[in-house]
Amino acid sequence: MKHSLSPKTWVRYDQIVRDHLVPTLGKIKVIELKPGRLQFLYAEKLEAGFSPRSVRIMHAVLRGALNQAIKWGIIVRNPALAAKPPKRLIKEMKYLTLEQVEVLLAAVENTRFAALYHIAVTTGLRQGELLGLKWADLDWENRQLQIRRQLQRIHKEGLQFWEPKTSGSNRVVALGKLTIEKLKKHREIQSKQKTEAGKKWQENDLLFPSTIGTPLDPRNIAKHFENLLKEIKIPRVRFHDLRHTAATLMLQRGIHPKVVQERLGHSSISLTLDTYSHVIPSMQGDAADEIDDLLQ
Repeated sequence: MKHSLSPKTWVRYDQIVRDHLVPTLGKIKVIELKPGRLQFLYAEKLEAGFSPRSVRIMHAVLRGALNQAIKWGIIVRNPALAAKPPKRLIKEMKYLTLEQVEVLLAAVENTRFAALYHIAVTTGLRQGELLGLKWADLDWENRQLQIRRQLQRIHKEGLQFWEPKTSGSNRVVALGKLTIEKLKKHREIQSKQKTEAGKKWQENDLLFPSTIGTPLDPRNIAKHFENLLKEIKIPRVRFHDLRHTAATLMLQRGIHPKVVQERLGHSSISLTLDTYSHVIPSMQGDAADEIDDLLQ
C-alpha cells in the first residue's frame, strides 16, 4: 500500500501493523483468524486506554489487508467484516462565531498572516492545502485558486509537498473580490520580505512561505494562532477549526451544501452534512419560514 497512500498515512498504518496487529495476531495463520479473536483485540485495546477512533483505524487497516488476502486467494471470507469496531464518537464541533472571526481578522490586518487567515475562514481549505499554495495556482482574472498540493510534516523526513488528500481535494475554489484585494496587499508585503531577506531568500513561489521563502512549518502557524487567540481573548480552538468555521458560516448563510462540499473538497455531500449536522436544525427553521412566506 505504500505507493498508494500519502506518506503521513503510510507511516501511521505501518506503525499500527508493527505495534498492534503483528504482536497480537502475528502468530495466527490467516486462514485460522476468527472474528471473535478480532473482537477480543478491539476490547483489549480499549481497556488499555486507546481511543475508539484509534481502534477503528486498526480495524480499517486489518480489514483492508484481509480484503487483499481474498483477492490473492489466501482466504475466502474476511473475518474483519463480522467483527464490530467501537462506535464512532461524534465530538462537539468547535468553531468561531461571525463576531469572533471579525475580531480575529481585525487583529491580523496589515500583517503577513492577514491573507492566510482570511482565506482560511472564507474557503475552508485545510492547513496543508493553504501552506502548499503557490502564486502560479492563483488565477487573478477569474478569481480562482487551484488546489494542487498540500504541505505535510512526514516522520523522519521533514516537510514535504504531497498530492491533495483525495481526488475531490484536487479542486478549483472561487474567491471573492475582497479576498483578491487581500492577496494583492499580501503580495506587496511579501515583496518587502524578499527585499529584507536579501540573499537568504529562497524562491519557491509560495503564497504563504516563511520569512526567507521556505515552506512555512505548520507548527509555527499553530503556535501563532494559539498566541493570537490569547491576545484577543477568544477561547482556544485549533487552526483546523477555522475550516469548520468556514463551513458553518457558509451553511448558516444559506449556501447550498453541495457548493460547501466542493469548496471543502469532501468526497461526498453526505460527509459534509454528517460533519456539520449542528447547522441543519437552524437551516430547517429557515426553510419552514420560507415556505410559509411563499404561501401567504
